[in-house]
Amino acid sequence: MFCADCAARPEVDFLDAYKREHWGKRDSWAWLLGLTGLVSAATSAFLLTTIDLAEPFLTGALPWLVFTALYAVIGVAFWFRVRHARAALVVLVVLLGIVLVAALGPMALGTMMIPLAIAASALTTTRTKLFFQMDVTAAALEKEWRRRYDNPMARQALSYGLASLFFPLFGPIAFVTGLIGLSRVNPTATPSIGGRKAALVGVLLGFVVTLAWVLVVGMIVSDVFRELRP
Repeated sequence: MFCADCAARPEVDFLDAYKREHWGKRDSWAWLLGLTGLVSAATSAFLLTTIDLAEPFLTGALPWLVFTALYAVIGVAFWFRVRHARAALVVLVVLLGIVLVAALGPMALGTMMIPLAIAASALTTTRTKLFFQMDVTAAALEKEWRRRYDNPMARQALSYGLASLFFPLFGPIAFVTGLIGLSRVNPTATPSIGGRKAALVGVLLGFVVTLAWVLVVGMIVSDVFRELRP
């Protein structure tokens, strides 16, 4: 329970504050689709002046003209927050897949995995829904808030720990940032600060990798000195 003054603080109702902060504001997907839509508009204009409109549809460049023109409209509409642009993006990707399969055979489906993933992400992410001023659940808001703001030092420790498996110099950094992330965990804070597991993994990976490489370097140095002895 909070008094009226405390309840008005943004960290108390942090989910509503996060929602108001991003409500109607363009996210990275909006900017990406808007900019690539402009590029597609320029591409379709170029194709219109170069292709032969009488050539067969599936084997010529005409499908790419249609696709780039439609994508230009959808990308720019997405940037301007036209609500139906989200669904139109998915429909366009599906139609592209059908055209590719008809032209190249079933093996073309493999090339559609990335476009489908991009379209699905642009359709379902919480930030995109907030940009389109759509209602989202409190659970989705909290998940997005924690991904962005909850104990970033713990997330960095996990990233450094995984990187240390390939680049050992990240090991000590993972260990230190993991300890800092652990020190910031506070489940009773408002809002609660988590990240304990990520910080622990970072500390463990940082310690193990650093210790392993210290032992390896020590063995190498020991062998060098042993060979240098008369």
